[in-house]
Amino acid sequence: MKVKNLLNNLDKIAPFFLQESFDNSGIQFANLDAPVTKILLSLDVTQGVLDEALENKVNLIIAHH
Repeated sequence: MKVKNLLNNLDKIAPFFLQESFDNSGIQFANLDAPVTKILLSLDVTQGVLDEALENKVNLIIAHH
């Protein structure tokens, strides 16, 4: 699955048009045509989360904040 396909699926579950004006929902940094090989879910993106993603060769982080 490519990043853009995953983003479209997430939009079906939690539509981006429902976000508040102050929310930074959606993709922040990405190559939308890149294949998704490993996903890391996180409440916040911290240095620890980034370190874990690098250690585990994660190429997509999904974060709540």
